[in-house]
Amino acid sequence: MKKTILTFLCGLWLLFAACGGLGGSKNQITVKFDGKEHTFEPKTSWVNVNKTNSTSGTSQSVFFEMTNIERKGDRPNAEGQFGASFRVEGVQGTNETSPVREGDYNARKDSRDFYNVVHSPYIFHGADGKAQSVKLDADKMQGKVTLTSVTDEAISGTIDITDEKGNAIKGGFTAKREK
Repeated sequence: MKKTILTFLCGLWLLFAACGGLGGSKNQITVKFDGKEHTFEPKTSWVNVNKTNSTSGTSQSVFFEMTNIERKGDRPNAEGQFGASFRVEGVQGTNETSPVREGDYNARKDSRDFYNVVHSPYIFHGADGKAQSVKLDADKMQGKVTLTSVTDEAISGTIDITDEKGNAIKGGFTAKREK
Protein backbone atom coordinates (compact mmCIF):
# COMPACT_ATOMS: atom_id res chain seq x y z
CA MET A 1 0.00 0.00 0.00
CA LYS A 2 2.80 2.42 0.92
CA LYS A 3 4.54 1.63 -2.36
CA THR A 4 1.35 2.39 -4.34
CA ILE A 5 0.89 5.72 -2.58
CA LEU A 6 4.55 6.65 -3.09
CA THR A 7 4.33 5.72 -6.79
CA PHE A 8 1.16 7.80 -7.15
CA LEU A 9 2.74 10.83 -5.41
CA CYS A 10 5.89 10.60 -7.59
CA GLY A 11 3.73 10.44 -10.73
CA LEU A 12 1.68 13.42 -9.55
CA TRP A 13 4.82 15.41 -8.82
CA LEU A 14 6.24 14.61 -12.30
CA LEU A 15 2.99 15.68 -13.95
CA PHE A 16 2.93 18.91 -11.92
CA ALA A 17 6.55 19.69 -12.84
CA ALA A 18 5.99 18.90 -16.53
CA CYS A 19 3.05 21.32 -16.65
CA GLY A 20 5.23 24.16 -15.34
CA GLY A 21 4.17 23.95 -11.72
CA LEU A 22 7.73 23.62 -10.43
CA GLY A 23 11.18 24.78 -11.38
CA GLY A 24 10.48 27.94 -13.32
CA SER A 25 8.53 31.11 -13.61
CA LYS A 26 5.80 31.85 -16.11
CA ASN A 27 6.77 35.50 -15.69
CA GLN A 28 10.15 35.26 -17.39
CA ILE A 29 11.40 36.97 -20.54
CA THR A 30 14.33 36.07 -22.80
CA VAL A 31 15.65 38.77 -25.11
CA LYS A 32 18.13 38.13 -27.89
CA PHE A 33 20.25 40.80 -29.56
CA ASP A 34 23.81 40.99 -30.86
CA GLY A 35 23.71 37.18 -31.08
CA LYS A 36 23.37 36.72 -27.30
CA GLU A 37 20.41 35.66 -25.18
CA HIS A 38 19.60 37.21 -21.80
CA THR A 39 16.83 35.94 -19.52
CA PHE A 40 15.26 38.00 -16.77
CA GLU A 41 12.32 37.93 -14.39
CA PRO A 42 10.49 41.26 -14.54
CA LYS A 43 10.41 43.28 -11.33
CA THR A 44 8.23 45.90 -13.01
CA SER A 45 5.57 44.95 -15.57
CA TRP A 46 2.75 47.21 -16.64
CA VAL A 47 0.20 47.60 -19.41
CA ASN A 48 -2.03 50.43 -20.50
CA VAL A 49 -4.91 50.45 -22.94
CA ASN A 50 -5.51 53.40 -25.26
CA LYS A 51 -7.38 54.25 -28.42
CA THR A 52 -5.54 54.56 -31.73
CA ASN A 53 -6.95 56.75 -34.51
CA SER A 54 -6.03 55.89 -38.08
CA THR A 55 -7.31 56.80 -41.50
CA SER A 56 -9.37 53.59 -41.51
CA GLY A 57 -10.95 54.11 -38.08
CA THR A 58 -10.18 53.50 -34.42
CA SER A 59 -8.77 50.52 -32.59
CA GLN A 60 -7.60 49.52 -29.16
CA SER A 61 -3.86 49.78 -28.54
CA VAL A 62 -2.54 47.65 -25.67
CA PHE A 63 1.02 48.66 -24.65
CA PHE A 64 3.18 46.37 -22.48
CA GLU A 65 6.51 47.09 -20.79
CA MET A 66 8.55 44.90 -18.46
CA THR A 67 12.01 45.36 -16.93
CA ASN A 68 14.17 43.75 -14.29
CA ILE A 69 14.54 47.07 -12.44
CA GLU A 70 12.11 48.38 -9.84
CA ARG A 71 10.93 51.67 -11.30
CA LYS A 72 8.33 52.08 -14.02
CA GLY A 73 9.44 54.31 -16.85
CA ASP A 74 13.16 54.05 -16.06
CA ARG A 75 15.21 52.39 -18.75
CA PRO A 76 17.83 49.80 -17.88
CA ASN A 77 21.22 51.54 -17.88
CA ALA A 78 23.62 49.16 -16.13
CA GLU A 79 25.08 45.80 -17.08
CA GLY A 80 22.62 43.00 -16.31
CA GLN A 81 19.57 45.25 -16.60
CA PHE A 82 17.08 44.35 -19.34
CA GLY A 83 13.60 45.17 -20.50
CA ALA A 84 11.17 44.70 -23.36
CA SER A 85 8.15 46.54 -24.68
CA PHE A 86 5.61 45.96 -27.41
CA ARG A 87 2.03 46.73 -28.25
CA VAL A 88 -0.80 44.76 -29.73
CA GLU A 89 -3.39 46.50 -31.85
CA GLY A 90 -6.96 45.33 -31.46
CA VAL A 91 -9.92 44.91 -33.73
CA GLN A 92 -10.92 47.81 -35.96
CA GLY A 93 -13.71 49.84 -34.35
CA THR A 94 -12.62 49.18 -30.75
CA ASN A 95 -11.29 51.76 -28.28
CA GLU A 96 -9.77 52.07 -24.81
CA THR A 97 -13.04 51.09 -23.09
CA SER A 98 -13.60 47.94 -25.19
CA PRO A 99 -12.76 44.62 -23.53
CA VAL A 100 -9.23 43.46 -24.35
CA ARG A 101 -9.46 40.36 -26.54
CA GLU A 102 -7.74 37.18 -25.35
CA GLY A 103 -6.07 35.21 -28.12
CA ASP A 104 -3.35 35.51 -30.75
CA TYR A 105 -1.91 38.70 -32.21
CA ASN A 106 0.39 37.72 -35.08
CA ALA A 107 3.62 39.39 -36.09
CA ARG A 108 3.10 42.14 -38.62
CA LYS A 109 4.06 41.12 -42.16
CA ASP A 110 4.36 44.65 -43.57
CA SER A 111 3.25 48.21 -42.88
CA ARG A 112 -0.22 47.53 -44.34
CA ASP A 113 -1.00 45.15 -41.46
CA PHE A 114 -2.47 47.25 -38.69
CA TYR A 115 -5.22 45.43 -36.78
CA ASN A 116 -4.84 42.30 -34.61
CA VAL A 117 -1.05 42.35 -34.88
CA VAL A 118 2.09 43.09 -32.83
CA HIS A 119 3.63 46.56 -33.21
CA SER A 120 6.71 48.43 -31.93
CA PRO A 121 8.75 45.70 -30.21
CA TYR A 122 11.82 47.01 -28.37
CA ILE A 123 14.54 45.45 -26.24
CA PHE A 124 16.17 47.67 -23.60
CA HIS A 125 19.50 46.99 -21.93
CA GLY A 126 22.21 48.76 -20.04
CA ALA A 127 25.74 49.13 -21.39
CA ASP A 128 28.56 51.41 -20.31
CA GLY A 129 26.26 53.16 -17.83
CA LYS A 130 23.80 54.16 -20.54
CA ALA A 131 20.37 53.01 -21.59
CA GLN A 132 20.47 51.23 -24.94
CA SER A 133 17.62 49.99 -27.13
CA VAL A 134 17.18 47.57 -30.00
CA LYS A 135 14.09 48.00 -32.18
CA LEU A 136 12.94 44.78 -33.78
CA ASP A 137 11.96 45.24 -37.40
CA ALA A 138 8.18 45.15 -37.04
CA ASP A 139 7.65 44.65 -40.77
CA LYS A 140 9.89 41.58 -40.92
CA MET A 141 8.95 39.56 -37.86
CA GLN A 142 7.76 36.04 -37.28
CA GLY A 143 5.78 34.76 -34.33
CA LYS A 144 2.99 36.07 -32.16
CA VAL A 145 1.79 37.38 -28.83
CA THR A 146 -0.95 35.37 -27.14
CA LEU A 147 -3.02 37.00 -24.39
CA THR A 148 -4.18 34.18 -22.13
CA SER A 149 -5.85 36.04 -19.25
CA VAL A 150 -7.43 39.48 -19.09
CA THR A 151 -8.78 40.90 -15.83
CA ASP A 152 -9.40 44.39 -14.48
CA GLU A 153 -6.09 44.13 -12.58
CA ALA A 154 -3.67 42.45 -15.00
CA ILE A 155 -3.12 40.93 -18.43
CA SER A 156 -1.10 37.73 -18.86
CA GLY A 157 0.23 36.00 -21.91
CA THR A 158 3.18 34.79 -23.91
CA ILE A 159 5.37 36.41 -26.51
CA ASP A 160 7.50 34.70 -29.14
CA ILE A 161 8.66 37.09 -31.86
CA THR A 162 11.86 37.19 -33.89
CA ASP A 163 12.93 39.62 -36.61
CA GLU A 164 15.01 38.81 -39.70
CA LYS A 165 18.24 39.83 -37.89
CA GLY A 166 17.63 37.25 -35.15
CA ASN A 167 16.63 39.78 -32.48
CA ALA A 168 13.92 38.22 -30.33
CA ILE A 169 11.61 38.58 -27.35
CA LYS A 170 10.23 35.36 -25.87
CA GLY A 171 8.59 34.24 -22.67
CA GLY A 172 5.62 34.58 -20.37
CA PHE A 173 4.41 37.74 -18.68
CA THR A 174 1.82 39.18 -16.33
CA ALA A 175 1.52 42.95 -16.49
CA LYS A 176 -0.39 45.12 -14.03
CA ARG A 177 -3.03 47.30 -15.66
CA GLU A 178 -2.70 51.03 -15.22
CA LYS A 179 -5.89 52.75 -14.17
